[in-house]
Amino acid sequence: MSRNNNRLNIGDTPYPFEPGATGFNLSVSTTSSGVAIGNAGSQILITNYGTVAAFVAFGITSATATTASLCVLPGAQAVYTRPVVGSPENAAPVEYVAAITASGTTNLQIHPGWGI
Repeated sequence: MSRNNNRLNIGDTPYPFEPGATGFNLSVSTTSSGVAIGNAGSQILITNYGTVAAFVAFGITSATATTASLCVLPGAQAVYTRPVVGSPENAAPVEYVAAITASGTTNLQIHPGWGI
């Protein structure tokens, strides 16, 4: 797998996650909030440092997370392949991550990068 390819082919060996130069911290509560993460990297590593689950959503220039969004459990890490939004002719990688909690607060660290 190369950094220019978001897909693993049969027989490819995944390589360890390599964060990009910049990570982002996001304080999360029961109101959706987000952060622009740029377009570097083909994966996004999200670490939940809190004691409550966070629900995350992705968008091109904005996003709104709900409790039906992807869940990152407390104390857990999740790696997502950077979604691409739009038709094949107008596809754009997401550059925005939003998150919300069902109750309480938590803190997320978000790192764009490569690998899993």
